[in-house]
Amino acid sequence: MYTSTPGFEASQVARIMSEWRARHHLVEVMPWYKLVNYLRFEVSSALALIDAIVCSANGISIGTFRDREFEMNYPLEYALLIAAEVRALPDECTMRDGRKWRSVPFIIFHSPVDHHLATWAKQESHAHLFVGMHHFYAGQLMRKRVVWAVLLGLS
Repeated sequence: MYTSTPGFEASQVARIMSEWRARHHLVEVMPWYKLVNYLRFEVSSALALIDAIVCSANGISIGTFRDREFEMNYPLEYALLIAAEVRALPDECTMRDGRKWRSVPFIIFHSPVDHHLATWAKQESHAHLFVGMHHFYAGQLMRKRVVWAVLLGLS
């Protein structure tokens, strides 16, 4: 299953998905704001068989105003929050083969500029973090890293 944080361009998602599908991988795209509710409440999620949840968090930072104050929101922070919400799913949220959604590897591709946050997150989060890139070969490299993570049984 693939998702991305706000600020990640749709053309990049399409390019990455076409690369994975060209290599005969079954990939479903789920918007970041729907992912956790889908896993928790959607009946069809119990029928799914997913080997990993992949999140691209190397988009642009987003500034918002809250209570008349400017606040920066960073893509890696969004991805870590999503990973934590997936990890917090109840044990009853499972796939049809009995695997719990919370135990599926959550793989985050982040920007190289998020080095300090990524270093902290590698110690504090269950998610697996890799540096993502914005070029033609990104889809192929991301696909290989996901396959390696799944084959190594990371969870």
